Amino acid sequence: MTMHQGSTIGRVARLGGVITGGFLLAAVFIGLVFAATITIDGDPSDWPGTEDCTIGAAGCPRVAGDPDETGVGDIPNQWDIENVYMTNNATTLFWRFDTYSDTNHNISTEIFICMDTDALTTTGGSISQCDGAPSTSMDGVDYVLDIYRGNPLVDLLSCPDTGTTIADCSVVTTATVSVASSSSTTEVSVLLSDLDINSTTCDPQPCDITASVYFDNGDTPPDDNVPDSGQFTPTVGGGSPTAITLRSVSARPRYANTVVLLAGTLAALGTLGLVSWTSRRRTWR
Repeated sequence: MTMHQGSTIGRVARLGGVITGGFLLAAVFIGLVFAATITIDGDPSDWPGTEDCTIGAAGCPRVAGDPDETGVGDIPNQWDIENVYMTNNATTLFWRFDTYSDTNHNISTEIFICMDTDALTTTGGSISQCDGAPSTSMDGVDYVLDIYRGNPLVDLLSCPDTGTTIADCSVVTTATVSVASSSSTTEVSVLLSDLDINSTTCDPQPCDITASVYFDNGDTPPDDNVPDSGQFTPTVGGGSPTAITLRSVSARPRYANTVVLLAGTLAALGTLGLVSWTSRRRTWR
């Protein structure tokens, strides 16, 4: 007998098995993805990994770092981004950035998280604010998370193919977005479906997007770009295998009246999964 389950199950806290009798049991787990669920409150303690984890390492959501730019004529720490993080669960993309000191969100500041979500530079705008190098633009910008004011607030912007600046992008009024900031941490969430990241554009996960962050401090000191020029390439569904997709479980009996019990506690869903088979004359039910 073979059982198929095609959907992503959630974070597995424990997967155990109890086996009685002679048999051969094979389980195949594929499609490892992040299943982190982040509370958007400005508290980074529910993020996986550590704040200085190695970019690209298993379990590390940090996707970009930026040096402290505090020399004469450089960026004050309250507007100087130290690290950028990204993770996701089955429905939502989570972003976070930390500054070198408590972030000063005010009426004049504006932060743009620019994203090429389809990995195509031929679609989306060529947006000048999304690349820190002079006289260059980030090509293929499909969406921008626009974080503004002292509260702060956030909008999702959609950029047309003909767009050249943020002003050419329009607010997606139906988008589900959230933002919160506390001390030096700012967290943002947006639905994957609002970014057109779905089973067609990213199946199976993981898949890469291209991104950059621009912090316009609204003042005379220089603005901050992460990276200073170009973009970084975070992975949707990358990093630590905190969730599994169960595609196949099979068992083959050696003797009649064999019982196989497979139990797993699925922490992300808060449920207990239980599967049991009984062999009678080498047939399963």
